[in-house]
Amino acid sequence: MFAFGSDKFVKFSEISNKRKKLLPDNQLQIAFDAKVNYNRIDCGSNESFLVTSLTTGSFETDMNQLLLDNIHSDFDLIVDDKRLHLHKSILSAHSPYFNNMFKENPSITEFNLAGKDYLYHILRILYFMYTGEVVNFKEVTSHMVVYAKMFQMDEFYQYLQSCLLATIDHSNVIRRLIVAHVAGISVVKANCVAFVKNNFNKVMSTTAWLSLTKECKELVIELNNEIANQC
Repeated sequence: MFAFGSDKFVKFSEISNKRKKLLPDNQLQIAFDAKVNYNRIDCGSNESFLVTSLTTGSFETDMNQLLLDNIHSDFDLIVDDKRLHLHKSILSAHSPYFNNMFKENPSITEFNLAGKDYLYHILRILYFMYTGEVVNFKEVTSHMVVYAKMFQMDEFYQYLQSCLLATIDHSNVIRRLIVAHVAGISVVKANCVAFVKNNFNKVMSTTAWLSLTKECKELVIELNNEIANQC
């Protein structure tokens, strides 16, 4: 049998059988080699982002070039007053949101995405659409999760959400909490609330906490109630 790069398989139940004593200290260690490629994409400002690929080949390179060179584009997505020259077929294939948009209005040639300072986040999602390469999980932002949800990219949305949850700390939890609260991302919000409850003194000393008391007073009240209930 040949699959997943290997022609031989061993049942885990066999090697984990303690009576056979095949594993030193009953621990299984696996070593493997992997080639990882990194590319940094410039957003046209002072920001850029890192993408990671576990595969090599010309397809990702060609698709990235298609995105960057605007070859045969037939649709403009306007973000922060910047026109991104894109392709309906690629957007439709990855996003039910765009697919429905083009079905309802086949002649549409541009769409102005509401919001400000979101170009960085949108470009990272578009890079995934075009190349299939996933942005470094440490650089996933709350707004990427918001737009993946908006574009109805369910699997990608779940992945981004899990990355966001894995990287919550006292320096970013309040900003992520605000975005999750406004966008209605309940899982991220619940995890942020739990983090604040468990690290309240440290979070309260950040400048983000002071901003929260001014920007979103109802969220402060909700947090205080959660903490009071815990006590």
